[in-house]
Amino acid sequence: MTANTPKKVYLGLSGGVDSAVCAAVLKDLGYEVTCVYMKCWGEGPSCAAAQDESESVKVASSLELPFQTWDFTKVYRDNVLKSFIEQYSKGLTPNPDILCNSEVKFGAFYKKVKQIDKNALVATGHYARIIQDKYGFNRLASGLDKKKDQSYFLYKLSCLENVLNDCLFPVGEMTKVQVREYAKKLNLPNMDRPDSQGLCFIGDVNMRQFLSSYISKTGGDVVNSAGEVIGKHIGLAFYTIGQRHGFTVNNYHTDPLYVIGKSFEENRLIVGNRSEAFSKCFNVSGLIFIEEYLTSDLSVRVRNLGKNISCTLNSGNVNLKVLEFGIAPGQSAVFYHKDIVVGGGTISEITP
Repeated sequence: MTANTPKKVYLGLSGGVDSAVCAAVLKDLGYEVTCVYMKCWGEGPSCAAAQDESESVKVASSLELPFQTWDFTKVYRDNVLKSFIEQYSKGLTPNPDILCNSEVKFGAFYKKVKQIDKNALVATGHYARIIQDKYGFNRLASGLDKKKDQSYFLYKLSCLENVLNDCLFPVGEMTKVQVREYAKKLNLPNMDRPDSQGLCFIGDVNMRQFLSSYISKTGGDVVNSAGEVIGKHIGLAFYTIGQRHGFTVNNYHTDPLYVIGKSFEENRLIVGNRSEAFSKCFNVSGLIFIEEYLTSDLSVRVRNLGKNISCTLNSGNVNLKVLEFGIAPGQSAVFYHKDIVVGGGTISEITP
């Protein structure tokens, strides 16, 4: 490759406006862009895979860019969906988007790109940035648009500098309003398409109905924090901490009741008032962390687009400076130093 040869980029084109604008921006910057639609699912009435692929073809054609479809159905089924269902069946609350990013977009997709061309870059339409920190390393950082920031979903890249060095997030420096304006300026075919919702690649599904296709319902008692039986539930897998509906109670309660815990040994769902659903201490498993930031001021998010809460971290034990509502085992805790993602892990248990 000579100094004047355009850098090759393989862009994950999803059919949405964000990745479409990425394609246009990268082309305008002089990159040699190949658009790739990642086929991961094609089942169910809520799955828009066929339309997503069709929109992707239209975008690539309008920008006169080469287009390919790569099939990652097996990877998605085995490494994302299977794990997602297994975690839910254990009564946990996993995030499929985090698995989808690590296993598909920056797993199988990234690896295939590198097999084709070890010098090629990978780009996606995530609202995240890659910035250089004070140590001179490229780091994952939150997107400029705080209402659309997707760095939480990408935290497993935080310690993979070799991958970050080969990644581009073109809309990370833009707001959603600017992305829409850019798309309309170029008259992109999907410029008015609504944002996707629901499970990664599967679509906007009713979670209880979706899980019911894979997990059998094993009903049991609903109890209050004193252990008194006050109602019935349909199966612990179908509830998450902080949930307000979906269980039955025998008598009217003046205050709303929320899920505050689960007893797997007795198959009991524990409910209480809203104040009982707050906590500030929890443990994380599978922790990854950038060593240079272990003594830095930290904040943590326990859900996507959640508040950045000041915290301390000690050997996987997290102590929040303030109480937070609905912290649930299985969720991801993602740590930040200012805008930089410095690590993360899976919430394993809530501690006193």
